[in-house]
Amino acid sequence: MRLFEDLFHNADSDFKIPPPRQSQPVQVKIDFSVYRIVALVEKTQTLHSSVWLRVKWVDERLQWNPQNYKNITHFVTTKRVWIPDVTLYNDVREVDRPLTMDTKLINHDGTVTWQGLVVYLSLCKLATFYFPFDEQHCHFKFGSSSYTDNELAIGNISATGDMSRYISNGEWDIRGIPVTMGGEEPYDGTPTPAVTYTVVVRRRGTYYLIALFLPLFFMVLLTTSSFYLPVESGEKALLSVIVFLSHMVYTVVVVALLPPPSGMLPLIEHYLLQVQILTAMSTILNVAVVQIHYRGEHQCRMPTWAKRLVRHSIGRRLKMMPQVKRKQKEEKIELTRKMLLFGMHAVRNAFGVGGAEAERPSLVEQDADQGPFGNRPDVTDTPEYKRVQRSILTCLTHMNMETSERAALRATRFDWAQLAMVCDRVCFTCYVFISVVVIAIITTRVLNAPHVSWGKFTSAVRNA
Repeated sequence: MRLFEDLFHNADSDFKIPPPRQSQPVQVKIDFSVYRIVALVEKTQTLHSSVWLRVKWVDERLQWNPQNYKNITHFVTTKRVWIPDVTLYNDVREVDRPLTMDTKLINHDGTVTWQGLVVYLSLCKLATFYFPFDEQHCHFKFGSSSYTDNELAIGNISATGDMSRYISNGEWDIRGIPVTMGGEEPYDGTPTPAVTYTVVVRRRGTYYLIALFLPLFFMVLLTTSSFYLPVESGEKALLSVIVFLSHMVYTVVVVALLPPPSGMLPLIEHYLLQVQILTAMSTILNVAVVQIHYRGEHQCRMPTWAKRLVRHSIGRRLKMMPQVKRKQKEEKIELTRKMLLFGMHAVRNAFGVGGAEAERPSLVEQDADQGPFGNRPDVTDTPEYKRVQRSILTCLTHMNMETSERAALRATRFDWAQLAMVCDRVCFTCYVFISVVVIAIITTRVLNAPHVSWGKFTSAVRNA
């Protein structure tokens, strides 16, 4: 074809830069369009993306008059023509994809257009402090390493990068592609042309709200419920230990999912650490409450200051004033009455006083002045009667002492149990207060992020 022979007769045209116009550098325009975000790997801090790239420049050596060549205005060729060495500075691929391997569209006015779908693996420094509500800025810096600003000028076709071809990603939403112009200062101090496209992506936090925060919320509820579990159940300390061990396993799993810290720990790791500390403290406090509750079993007397603390200070403020139950008094009276009846009936049976069991009047029905034996001096004045009387008095005295000791033991147990309840309530109040404060601080820090608002935060919660 005559047009090809006329345009490519010079074999050196594919190696030399086009001659400048009036000492102006060759203008290279780039159109950058993100087609798809394949993956943003936090551990290696690399962005795997598919980009639609279009590069245009003017080569006056490739101009022709369409009228002289059967009105051919443009054609596509795979021949080697001069191509600007525009490369991605932060590309980490081992094998590059040079532009010379693809076809070019050449227009009759000398405009050369190269376009194609390029898969890049570029470096992207991540800021994971607000994870999972973070916003990342990944830079694509294109420039030339062979030409200076006086020979080559790189610019953008449009004001921003193109997002119209973007295919939605399940984890990331693209927010914009601003463009900045600026070159590099190489080793010899000569500036080189460059253009930077900043791909702004925002993570979809709905999945992480369900996968990370929901189990953590349930663990906090379980820790809170351990304070309500009574000590008598025998499972109070065990529940706290189980929740603490579950939280340790959960932390190991979550840390494997979280991105590595880049400068500062993410807020979620701060929250995990604080919840872990609170869970450990609640376990220690529950064990201490169980220990306090069972100190009464060892007949340890409660200090006076502890009684005042329970009955007059904290106990009154928490509306947990200890009251001696009437049931305990009634049990003591009933026990004493049964002892007396047993002793009196034993004497009556020993001396054969009265008739059959059905004919004997009860102690309540008998006259108090007569006693259980009536007016029988022949029985009451005998030495045997006095001996039995002394034995009964000794037995009753022993029973009374035993009853008093049991009552004192019950009172001691009751005092320690009340102290344990007061301590449990104080620990519960402190735990809830600290948990609410921690959640409020974390939420405030998230909402103070420049890319997060209350509406976006509540929307993510509703979508979860």
